Amino acid sequence: MVDERDVRILEWPNEPASLRHTGDQDEPVRLLVGFEPERPLRVDIHSDEPLDVSMRMDVTAPEPVTLCVDVCEPLCVNSDYRVGMDVFDRSVAEVAVRGTTRVERCAARAEPVEVCQRFDEVTTGEEGTKSIRVGDLRLRALDGTLRATRTGPPEGETTVLFPDTGMRIDLGSPAHDVRLTLRNFGSELTVRVLRVGEGGQELPTGLHNEVGVVALPFDGVRAVELRGGSNEAGVVELCFTPDHMLQR
Repeated sequence: MVDERDVRILEWPNEPASLRHTGDQDEPVRLLVGFEPERPLRVDIHSDEPLDVSMRMDVTAPEPVTLCVDVCEPLCVNSDYRVGMDVFDRSVAEVAVRGTTRVERCAARAEPVEVCQRFDEVTTGEEGTKSIRVGDLRLRALDGTLRATRTGPPEGETTVLFPDTGMRIDLGSPAHDVRLTLRNFGSELTVRVLRVGEGGQELPTGLHNEVGVVALPFDGVRAVELRGGSNEAGVVELCFTPDHMLQR
């Protein structure tokens, strides 16, 4: 899989892009811009002219995808067409529409910022819970329950303990530079990395009878699974940097 996740237009087609306006008196106007029939490009439209156009866009996908289209330089499309009205096959009215459709950046890309999530506000009680939501993270026991404790080590910090069968942590968005602060006083502890568009990859943590940091040198990480530890392992902190951030 290609690691580069920024898709850029390197060359513009020689032929003009097609701009189609279709409408109905009871339906909003649909604006389609594309180079292949029935495969439109989603765009945001801004106009300096006193023009009010109602629009509706429908986007479907067989599974969730992360997509960001960034326009570095404004794109302009000229429109020149006529709308007419016929009565008994005779033209009684005609309106000419000419103008420029301008496509430009509507959001500035911000530099990704590292997020570190601790669990000091998490309470589960002695009975534990099946799943926990904190910040952008969702923690879920693969079997059994999760239990938050402030009994160290590390002293004064909350650790979310998980059963030997494991725990899954889902990130809010694909990320890189993922680091987990873990404690393990049981059997061998492994981490399985789940990336966008790929299967899981299992790695040993190397942690035994200690608290330590496990770094995952991958991008596109959407979830991690922890297994082992003989019910004596837990997560103290998880840090990650989102692959992309948009400032709206």
